Amino acid sequence: MTQLLEQAFLKAQELTEDEQNILARGMLMRMQELLENDTSIPETAILSESALSDWNRLEEQEAWQHLQ
Repeated sequence: MTQLLEQAFLKAQELTEDEQNILARGMLMRMQELLENDTSIPETAILSESALSDWNRLEEQEAWQHLQ
């Protein structure tokens, strides 16, 4: 699992800002879908939802700007 996350992180660095936004929105939509349909989701998944919402902030996009 850790290796998969590392690979995803490295791949995300190659994405444009628009692609990063699309990816973040897709992840948020999927997490919301999972949360609505499954009441047995671990607390860590629920907590991740608010952490991922930071991706759409201007400060976050400026922080990643140097990687484009």
